[in-house]
Amino acid sequence: MTSNGIDCKELPFYADLEKELKQIKSVENDQYDEIKKRILKKESELKEIITKQRENLITELDKLWKPREEEMSTQLKETAEKCDTLTRNKAKIEETFQSHNATAVFTASGKLDNDLPTRPVNTISEQKLVFSETKLSDDNKEAFGSILTIPVFKVTGTFTSEGNIWKIETFADNSNILCFLGESTIKSFKLKNSKCETTSVAVVDKVNIVDMTKAKDNTLLFTILSSSEIKCLSTFTPDSKIETFTSISPLYARGIHATNKNILIGFMDNGELFPLKEKSCLVTSLNESHGINRPLGLNINQEGQLQIGCSKIGTKDGLSKLHTVDISF
Repeated sequence: MTSNGIDCKELPFYADLEKELKQIKSVENDQYDEIKKRILKKESELKEIITKQRENLITELDKLWKPREEEMSTQLKETAEKCDTLTRNKAKIEETFQSHNATAVFTASGKLDNDLPTRPVNTISEQKLVFSETKLSDDNKEAFGSILTIPVFKVTGTFTSEGNIWKIETFADNSNILCFLGESTIKSFKLKNSKCETTSVAVVDKVNIVDMTKAKDNTLLFTILSSSEIKCLSTFTPDSKIETFTSISPLYARGIHATNKNILIGFMDNGELFPLKEKSCLVTSLNESHGINRPLGLNINQEGQLQIGCSKIGTKDGLSKLHTVDISF
């Protein structure tokens, strides 16, 4: 067989291979173009989403900052003007005193007292804003994050208590109710002369109170240790009658919280309670530097003021306390 014969025999193979490679290249090139097109389209969509989110966040930030900036600029201007006025008045009175003219001194002093500026009723306190970043989610709804306003807490009152305050509730008729840790007595209380003065309202038969909540009809619902029953108290005077609201037998009722529409009940079976290994915390804004030690009970009263019941266990002064805290945004 000649070399020309071998060449002719191999020609169809290489012709087919060339055709196949061209086809593969064409298909893969189309794939490349399609994927690249989709990537660029996705990039465009993401840019649009991110741009819109950026604009929304900047708008939100402006709404939070611009009015405060204007308010602070106004108050700063007024404060500077009053400071300048007082500085000038002080210089005048000092000059008058140095003149040794009794009549002039008396007249200048009276004028200075009359010209004293009125202190502002509401001074501006620092507001903390934070930008909470989030990872890009699958639906791309939040590519950036969100702006959060952190409330400012200011302790306005501290009242010593005869027991470790476990639960606190306040009602529309200004009734204030609490119970102490590890006790079965429900008490009303008044905050007076730096003391939390209590009066016994009702006693559960030798069973500790676990949790309590205010229902929308201004009744008190509460759970007790190792019981399926949810108890109810509708009056808050001494020797008030405790009734059974409902039962979730055979389960034991634990945590309870009432909303305007529902009553949420935490429950367990009759097994052992599991221990909590993590230490609880209130809020990072309130700590021992504010006198907040061993917080147990939290409540927001009718005026929107935070009430914190604290235990005496492990504290330096050995006192149980109730703190009142103003919240501002």
